Amino acid sequence: MMYHPSDTSITMETIINKNYTNHNDSHILKKHVLSLPYIIHYILKNMSKRRSARARMQIYFDILQAIKEELPNGDVKPTRIQFKSNLSYNNLLQFLRELEKIKMISRSPILLTEKGKSFVQDFGKITYYLDYYGLEISKVT
Repeated sequence: MMYHPSDTSITMETIINKNYTNHNDSHILKKHVLSLPYIIHYILKNMSKRRSARARMQIYFDILQAIKEELPNGDVKPTRIQFKSNLSYNNLLQFLRELEKIKMISRSPILLTEKGKSFVQDFGKITYYLDYYGLEISKVT
């Protein structure tokens, strides 16, 4: 199915293949959907398939946790942090600048500061209690 927006409606084109019958033609069936509830339902249905966004604090925690896990292995590589925190490289660089600005990390070489270490520890406790009480971070922050 292909959806094309028009002035006030959505046109759905369905190509019906008649190979399973005696006809060898392909037919295009067009249906104009004028109802607003259908349009809202279609949009909401497709939006629900999208992964929910993480809270900014959760992203900070994921990055700092990745740095903490990589420290015993020697140098902390940005691509390893990117992989472990599930971010694009550009977003990772932006968050690293923010974390350096609020003095949770130092960037050359990438290390956790005392403030960053305490954030990882405290945020871990907070998420434990939120999970225990059935709450989500994204609804709290």
